[in-house]
Amino acid sequence: MKSNSTRPSETVIMVVSLVLCATLASTSGVAMVREMSFEEVVRDADLVFSGIVLHQTCRFGAGERMIFTDVTFAVEQVIIHRQDSQTIDQGTVVLSFAGGTIGEQWALVTDVPRFVDGERYLVFTKLDGVQYASPVIGSFQGQFHIAADEKTGVLYPLAAGRRTITGVSEGRLAFGMPTESIYDGKVLPAANVVPDRHFAVAPRAAGEFAGSGAYATVAIDPAPTAHEPVTLAELSREIRRIAAAADGR
Repeated sequence: MKSNSTRPSETVIMVVSLVLCATLASTSGVAMVREMSFEEVVRDADLVFSGIVLHQTCRFGAGERMIFTDVTFAVEQVIIHRQDSQTIDQGTVVLSFAGGTIGEQWALVTDVPRFVDGERYLVFTKLDGVQYASPVIGSFQGQFHIAADEKTGVLYPLAAGRRTITGVSEGRLAFGMPTESIYDGKVLPAANVVPDRHFAVAPRAAGEFAGSGAYATVAIDPAPTAHEPVTLAELSREIRRIAAAADGR
Protein backbone atom coordinates (compact mmCIF):
# COMPACT_ATOMS: atom_id res chain seq x y z
CA MET A 1 0.00 0.00 0.00
CA LYS A 2 1.42 3.36 -0.93
CA SER A 3 1.98 5.64 2.04
CA ASN A 4 1.92 9.42 1.96
CA SER A 5 0.97 11.78 4.71
CA THR A 6 -1.24 14.80 4.07
CA ARG A 7 -2.94 16.89 6.69
CA PRO A 8 -5.28 19.91 6.49
CA SER A 9 -3.33 23.05 7.17
CA GLU A 10 -6.22 24.97 8.66
CA THR A 11 -9.50 24.13 10.36
CA VAL A 12 -12.25 26.63 11.14
CA ILE A 13 -15.13 25.66 13.43
CA MET A 14 -18.58 27.19 13.08
CA VAL A 15 -22.10 26.40 14.25
CA VAL A 16 -24.79 25.67 11.70
CA SER A 17 -28.47 24.83 12.14
CA LEU A 18 -30.78 22.58 10.19
CA VAL A 19 -34.14 24.15 9.43
CA LEU A 20 -36.82 22.08 7.73
CA CYS A 21 -40.27 23.65 7.51
CA ALA A 22 -42.96 21.10 6.65
CA THR A 23 -45.55 23.75 5.86
CA LEU A 24 -43.71 25.05 2.80
CA ALA A 25 -43.76 23.56 -0.69
CA SER A 26 -40.00 23.96 -0.89
CA THR A 27 -37.55 23.31 1.90
CA SER A 28 -33.84 23.77 2.37
CA GLY A 29 -31.50 23.08 5.23
CA VAL A 30 -27.87 23.03 6.28
CA ALA A 31 -26.46 19.64 7.22
CA MET A 32 -24.50 18.81 10.36
CA VAL A 33 -20.81 18.79 9.54
CA ARG A 34 -17.64 17.29 11.01
CA GLU A 35 -14.24 16.51 9.55
CA MET A 36 -13.17 12.88 10.02
CA SER A 37 -9.99 10.92 9.43
CA PHE A 38 -10.18 7.95 7.06
CA GLU A 39 -9.60 5.66 10.03
CA GLU A 40 -12.67 7.13 11.75
CA VAL A 41 -14.75 6.66 8.61
CA VAL A 42 -13.78 2.98 8.46
CA ARG A 43 -14.39 2.42 12.18
CA ASP A 44 -17.83 4.06 12.13
CA ALA A 45 -19.16 2.18 9.11
CA ASP A 46 -21.48 -0.81 9.53
CA LEU A 47 -21.09 -1.64 5.85
CA VAL A 48 -18.45 -0.80 3.27
CA PHE A 49 -19.25 -1.88 -0.26
CA SER A 50 -18.76 -1.10 -3.92
CA GLY A 51 -21.74 -1.14 -6.22
CA ILE A 52 -23.69 0.43 -9.05
CA VAL A 53 -26.69 2.71 -8.56
CA LEU A 54 -29.75 0.98 -10.04
CA HIS A 55 -32.39 3.64 -9.40
CA GLN A 56 -33.54 6.39 -7.02
CA THR A 57 -37.05 6.96 -5.64
CA CYS A 58 -38.40 9.90 -3.63
CA ARG A 59 -40.95 9.44 -0.84
CA PHE A 60 -42.39 11.26 2.16
CA GLY A 61 -41.17 10.33 5.61
CA ALA A 62 -43.39 9.64 8.59
CA GLY A 63 -46.17 12.22 8.85
CA GLU A 64 -45.14 13.64 5.47
CA ARG A 65 -42.88 16.10 7.27
CA MET A 66 -39.83 15.46 5.10
CA ILE A 67 -38.95 14.08 1.66
CA PHE A 68 -36.38 11.31 1.43
CA THR A 69 -34.64 9.76 -1.56
CA ASP A 70 -34.11 5.99 -1.51
CA VAL A 71 -31.04 4.99 -3.53
CA THR A 72 -30.84 1.33 -4.59
CA PHE A 73 -27.40 -0.18 -5.25
CA ALA A 74 -26.47 -3.45 -6.90
CA VAL A 75 -23.66 -4.64 -4.61
CA GLU A 76 -20.55 -5.84 -6.44
CA GLN A 77 -18.20 -6.28 -3.48
CA VAL A 78 -18.69 -6.28 0.28
CA ILE A 79 -15.51 -5.09 1.99
CA ILE A 80 -16.84 -4.79 5.56
CA HIS A 81 -20.17 -6.00 6.93
CA ARG A 82 -20.24 -5.89 10.70
CA GLN A 83 -22.22 -8.63 12.39
CA ASP A 84 -24.51 -6.35 14.41
CA SER A 85 -25.78 -4.51 11.32
CA GLN A 86 -28.70 -5.36 9.04
CA THR A 87 -28.48 -8.06 6.39
CA ILE A 88 -28.11 -7.37 2.67
CA ASP A 89 -31.15 -8.46 0.68
CA GLN A 90 -30.39 -10.40 -2.51
CA GLY A 91 -27.31 -8.44 -3.42
CA THR A 92 -28.90 -5.00 -3.17
CA VAL A 93 -28.62 -2.20 -0.63
CA VAL A 94 -31.12 0.66 -0.25
CA LEU A 95 -29.89 3.82 1.48
CA SER A 96 -32.18 6.75 2.32
CA PHE A 97 -31.16 10.40 2.25
CA ALA A 98 -32.97 13.55 3.35
CA GLY A 99 -34.05 15.61 0.37
CA GLY A 100 -35.71 15.05 -2.98
CA THR A 101 -38.61 16.13 -5.16
CA ILE A 102 -42.23 14.95 -5.24
CA GLY A 103 -44.44 16.89 -7.64
CA GLU A 104 -44.04 20.57 -6.86
CA GLN A 105 -42.59 19.94 -3.39
CA TRP A 106 -38.88 19.63 -2.88
CA ALA A 107 -36.38 19.51 -0.04
CA LEU A 108 -32.66 20.20 -0.23
CA VAL A 109 -30.18 19.48 2.54
CA THR A 110 -26.63 20.63 1.88
CA ASP A 111 -23.74 18.18 2.05
CA VAL A 112 -25.99 15.15 1.79
CA PRO A 113 -24.35 12.85 -0.80
CA ARG A 114 -25.90 12.62 -4.24
CA PHE A 115 -25.60 9.73 -6.66
CA VAL A 116 -26.01 9.19 -10.40
CA ASP A 117 -27.91 6.21 -11.82
CA GLY A 118 -25.63 3.71 -13.51
CA GLU A 119 -22.47 5.00 -11.84
CA ARG A 120 -20.23 2.88 -9.59
CA TYR A 121 -19.34 3.96 -6.04
CA LEU A 122 -17.43 2.89 -2.95
CA VAL A 123 -19.68 3.64 0.05
CA PHE A 124 -19.09 3.66 3.82
CA THR A 125 -22.47 3.63 5.55
CA LYS A 126 -24.52 2.99 8.64
CA LEU A 127 -26.84 -0.01 8.31
CA ASP A 128 -28.59 -0.12 11.69
CA GLY A 129 -32.24 0.53 10.82
CA VAL A 130 -32.14 4.16 11.94
CA GLN A 131 -33.32 6.93 9.60
CA TYR A 132 -30.51 9.44 9.19
CA ALA A 133 -30.36 12.65 7.19
CA SER A 134 -27.47 10.77 5.54
CA PRO A 135 -26.36 7.28 6.55
CA VAL A 136 -23.08 7.70 4.65
CA ILE A 137 -20.22 8.29 7.06
CA GLY A 138 -18.84 11.82 6.87
CA SER A 139 -20.86 12.74 3.77
CA PHE A 140 -18.45 12.84 0.82
CA GLN A 141 -15.73 11.46 3.13
CA GLY A 142 -17.59 8.12 2.96
CA GLN A 143 -18.53 8.35 -0.73
CA PHE A 144 -16.06 7.62 -3.53
CA HIS A 145 -16.80 7.52 -7.22
CA ILE A 146 -15.13 4.54 -8.91
CA ALA A 147 -13.49 5.10 -12.28
CA ALA A 148 -12.29 2.36 -14.61
CA ASP A 149 -8.95 2.60 -16.40
CA GLU A 150 -9.89 3.19 -20.02
CA LYS A 151 -7.24 0.71 -21.25
CA THR A 152 -6.91 -1.95 -18.57
CA GLY A 153 -10.30 -1.77 -16.83
CA VAL A 154 -8.64 -1.57 -13.41
CA LEU A 155 -10.89 0.24 -10.92
CA TYR A 156 -9.75 3.35 -9.03
CA PRO A 157 -11.60 5.15 -6.19
CA LEU A 158 -11.89 8.91 -6.59
CA ALA A 159 -12.55 11.24 -3.66
CA ALA A 160 -14.63 14.42 -3.78
CA GLY A 161 -13.75 16.60 -6.74
CA ARG A 162 -12.56 13.46 -8.63
CA ARG A 163 -9.27 13.49 -6.74
CA THR A 164 -7.21 10.33 -6.94
CA ILE A 165 -5.99 8.67 -3.74
CA THR A 166 -2.22 8.25 -3.51
CA GLY A 167 -1.89 6.55 -0.14
CA VAL A 168 -2.91 6.20 3.50
CA SER A 169 -0.69 7.32 6.34
CA GLU A 170 -1.47 7.70 10.05
CA GLY A 171 -5.14 7.03 9.37
CA ARG A 172 -5.52 9.75 6.75
CA LEU A 173 -5.81 9.69 2.99
CA ALA A 174 -3.31 11.39 0.70
CA PHE A 175 -4.75 12.85 -2.50
CA GLY A 176 -3.52 13.45 -6.02
CA MET A 177 -4.74 15.89 -8.62
CA PRO A 178 -8.36 15.92 -9.82
CA THR A 179 -8.64 13.60 -12.80
CA GLU A 180 -10.63 13.61 -16.00
CA SER A 181 -9.84 9.93 -16.64
CA ILE A 182 -7.21 7.23 -16.10
CA TYR A 183 -5.48 5.48 -19.00
CA ASP A 184 -3.01 2.62 -18.51
CA GLY A 185 -2.48 3.67 -14.90
CA LYS A 186 -1.73 7.27 -15.82
CA VAL A 187 -3.89 10.11 -14.55
CA LEU A 188 -5.24 12.59 -17.08
CA PRO A 189 -5.71 15.83 -15.08
CA ALA A 190 -9.08 17.54 -14.98
CA ALA A 191 -9.35 20.92 -16.68
CA ASN A 192 -10.75 22.69 -13.59
CA VAL A 193 -9.29 22.46 -10.09
CA VAL A 194 -11.74 21.91 -7.23
CA PRO A 195 -12.14 24.61 -4.54
CA ASP A 196 -9.67 24.48 -1.67
CA ARG A 197 -12.38 24.37 0.99
CA HIS A 198 -14.82 21.61 1.70
CA PHE A 199 -17.43 20.42 4.16
CA ALA A 200 -18.17 16.98 5.56
CA VAL A 201 -21.31 15.63 7.23
CA ALA A 202 -21.53 13.38 10.27
CA PRO A 203 -24.63 11.10 10.35
CA ARG A 204 -27.39 12.33 12.65
CA ALA A 205 -30.89 10.95 13.27
CA ALA A 206 -33.41 12.62 10.95
CA GLY A 207 -36.74 11.75 12.60
CA GLU A 208 -37.78 15.06 14.14
CA PHE A 209 -34.40 16.69 13.53
CA ALA A 210 -34.23 17.19 17.28
CA GLY A 211 -31.11 18.84 18.57
CA SER A 212 -30.36 20.37 15.20
CA GLY A 213 -27.43 22.72 15.18
CA ALA A 214 -24.03 21.08 15.17
CA TYR A 215 -20.37 21.90 14.91
CA ALA A 216 -19.20 22.31 11.33
CA THR A 217 -15.71 21.98 9.97
CA VAL A 218 -14.28 23.91 7.06
CA ALA A 219 -10.99 22.34 6.01
CA ILE A 220 -8.30 23.57 3.68
CA ASP A 221 -7.44 20.82 1.19
CA PRO A 222 -3.82 19.66 1.45
CA ALA A 223 -1.55 20.05 -1.53
CA PRO A 224 -1.86 17.12 -3.97
CA THR A 225 0.91 14.53 -4.12
CA ALA A 226 2.47 13.33 -7.38
CA HIS A 227 2.28 9.56 -6.84
CA GLU A 228 0.55 6.75 -8.69
CA PRO A 229 -3.14 6.41 -7.78
CA VAL A 230 -4.28 3.70 -5.41
CA THR A 231 -6.52 1.05 -6.97
CA LEU A 232 -9.80 -0.11 -5.48
CA ALA A 233 -8.22 -3.46 -4.65
CA GLU A 234 -5.36 -1.76 -2.78
CA LEU A 235 -7.68 0.54 -0.84
CA SER A 236 -9.97 -2.40 -0.01
CA ARG A 237 -7.05 -4.23 1.62
CA GLU A 238 -6.23 -1.14 3.67
CA ILE A 239 -9.87 -0.79 4.74
CA ARG A 240 -9.92 -4.42 5.95
CA ARG A 241 -6.66 -3.88 7.82
CA ILE A 242 -7.98 -0.79 9.62
CA ALA A 243 -11.26 -2.55 10.44
CA ALA A 244 -9.47 -5.64 11.78
CA ALA A 245 -7.29 -3.49 14.04
CA ALA A 246 -10.32 -1.54 15.28
CA ASP A 247 -12.27 -4.74 15.97
CA GLY A 248 -9.33 -6.37 17.76
CA ARG A 249 -8.82 -9.09 15.17
